[in-house]
Amino acid sequence: MFAVAIPNPYVEPALVKAADLVLGSADDLLLGELLLSAASKGSTSVTK
Repeated sequence: MFAVAIPNPYVEPALVKAADLVLGSADDLLLGELLLSAASKGSTSVTK
């Protein structure tokens, strides 16, 4: 599992510190780049 947080101004930073990656905006990283990053850190994909 690989957790990505995109907090808003009302979220306390401490609440997202456990995430593997914290982005300032969804525009900060393309989905493909995010998936490659997660895979390189040992995350496995879940398919049905």
